[in-house]
Amino acid sequence: FNPGADAPLTFSLNSVTSGLPTLTSGGVAVTYAVLNNTLTASAGQNTVFTFALDGTTGAWTFTLADQLDHPTLNGQTGDNTENDLTIDLSSLLRATDADGDTVAAAANALVVTVDDDTPTISPAIADGLVDFAAGSTVTKSLNGSAGADSPATYSITSSPATLTILDGTSSQLTLLRDLTNSNTVATYYKDVDGSTTHNAGDIDFFKLTLSGGNYTFDVLQNPPPAELNFSFAGAPSGSNLFMTFGDPTSTQIVVIGQHPLNQSQGGNITTGDVLNISQAGSTTSFGVNGNQINPTEGAYITYVTGANTNFLVPNLDQNEADIEANINFQNVFNTTSASFTVNQTNPGVGPVTVKITAFSTTAEPGVNFVDGLTNDQHVNITSFSLTDFVVKTGNTQYTPNATIDADGNLIITGLSTGDKVSWTTSGTHDRVLIENISGTDGISGNDNNTFDIGGFGLSQAQPAPDEKLDFTVQIADFDGDTASDSFSIGIDGTGIFNDNHVEGVIA
Repeated sequence: FNPGADAPLTFSLNSVTSGLPTLTSGGVAVTYAVLNNTLTASAGQNTVFTFALDGTTGAWTFTLADQLDHPTLNGQTGDNTENDLTIDLSSLLRATDADGDTVAAAANALVVTVDDDTPTISPAIADGLVDFAAGSTVTKSLNGSAGADSPATYSITSSPATLTILDGTSSQLTLLRDLTNSNTVATYYKDVDGSTTHNAGDIDFFKLTLSGGNYTFDVLQNPPPAELNFSFAGAPSGSNLFMTFGDPTSTQIVVIGQHPLNQSQGGNITTGDVLNISQAGSTTSFGVNGNQINPTEGAYITYVTGANTNFLVPNLDQNEADIEANINFQNVFNTTSASFTVNQTNPGVGPVTVKITAFSTTAEPGVNFVDGLTNDQHVNITSFSLTDFVVKTGNTQYTPNATIDADGNLIITGLSTGDKVSWTTSGTHDRVLIENISGTDGISGNDNNTFDIGGFGLSQAQPAPDEKLDFTVQIADFDGDTASDSFSIGIDGTGIFNDNHVEGVIA
């Protein structure tokens, strides 16, 4: 302003604010009010900035009290550049000379530039280390700041789509990823039903959660044990007292009928239960007293190690399989989980009702084996899972259901061809009795239905190697500016791999 001859000038603010720019703060429209040469800009109840003018000297002070939303260069959020905001206050300025003449300031005479804060992550996000054990967890700060443009939001922008972990030491288990809650939670799960969709029946193993400016990584399951699967291929034909299957360097199973002949008492093996092998397609299965297991019949399966290879299928011949003394092994094998698969039901797809009872026994090989079937310690079955292999006869389809009875035994109804039953016990067990109880289950129409067993499996704990997962997290401020940083999670393995260190993880 130039006062000319009518000095001095005094300065004031116009109370009309319609010439001021349209602004927002946190998405809320900014309103203006002038009082006593002070402009106050507010968003709701919050003061965003003030502009105070000295009426005598013309000196002014601009004070930013809260965030201002900055535009983007391309009109879209998140271009992540320094988009400074200019506020032209010229329309408010007035100067009055000594004889009362007043003049308004020219356009752009007073423009305040507000720097665009961009979010930061500093220092770098620290890696995390957990044990491969259910309940292990780690929480670290994301070290993010949105500056004046709060609030900050976080999201996972890069993470492994799958995670392959070792199922024991040999087989592999691939976990799928589920990103939820606006990409703030990543869950790695076992896809139990094969749907590739995260469902209630799936098993969650690991979870990364962003919350409160931190990340938390949780281990939800212990390492999966290795599953030892037994095939019955190569077994001798005909009726046999017993059969022993398995890898001679690992674990074996001895299979025998529920009521076999005790050869120490003499007699022919056919006066008691015998095993029979049959072939259906590519699968070899066994039944009791025929190719199927009839109602009131069953079979004991005992888990052992150190079996004499001369009497181990396929070396075991038909004559050797008729002699109790050839049930030759060193020790029993203890586990808490096992499974069996129905090969076929008769008639059609069944259904049948099966009872499973678990036991703990001692090593009683040879001529003591049959005697030892009657003095075992019962072990409660505490949980189970069923894999329904869908087959139909006409429009009829059977779905297996299971319950654990008051004695801790597993009862499965509706079993049909191809179904798999898995169970877990309260303590270790080394023997199981699988019975056909269709004739006494109270269900009409299946009293004579039969089944055979086409597969058996044992779970065996093995050392789990280390795992490493790499993540990238992004922070975004209110007006869309972003910053990113990466970190790793190390999952320390078990057994020989448990050394509080994972390669490539600094924690």
